[in-house]
Amino acid sequence: MISYRIIVEYIFCIELRASTIVGKNLKVEHGYALVINDNVIIGDNVHLRHCTTIGCKKMSDGSQGPSPVIEDNVEIGAQSVILGEITISEGVKIGAGSIVIHDIPPYSVVVSSPAHII
Repeated sequence: MISYRIIVEYIFCIELRASTIVGKNLKVEHGYALVINDNVIIGDNVHLRHCTTIGCKKMSDGSQGPSPVIEDNVEIGAQSVILGEITISEGVKIGAGSIVIHDIPPYSVVVSSPAHII
């Protein structure tokens, strides 16, 4: 476990804990500065790009709130932020630099800040 953490976090600069639920065929392209909360669920065939954060919102008492669920066949552009108790449905494409804080329906393309469907 320690060697996993050294390689992934310190050499590759990716925060993806071994306890995170990740489906088959995760593709991390240019993984530098990728941060994924422990409670995120990632489906099959998900494609992540650098400088992306997928995490929870802090609760009013300072504790961690729920994290996103990323379903199968999702592509996430560089420098995207996905936060809170939301679902990114199957086949969604998230453009670079998008901030996603709401559920996204299947096979949508979202861009901008805050993210909206195009």
